[in-house]
Amino acid sequence: GKPLVAYDLAESRFTAQEAAVYVPSGDAQAYGQAIVSLIDDPDRRRRMGALGRQRFLDHLTWERQQDALLRTYAIALAANR
Repeated sequence: GKPLVAYDLAESRFTAQEAAVYVPSGDAQAYGQAIVSLIDDPDRRRRMGALGRQRFLDHLTWERQQDALLRTYAIALAANR
């Protein structure tokens, strides 16, 4: 239920969606500014945190991901035999 700041990577965008503020990869100054921006905006933090929690519960829990992950692991293991 917490908002986050993340580098603008495909996996970050897929995982966090609207629960994150995205900054250019490697830009430490933009990262720090994004953190300060969130600190200064409690309503935005609450909205983003709620969106992130709902995203996790709806899509990212083990119960939601296990079938696809186990299938992928099985394929990867079979290919290495």
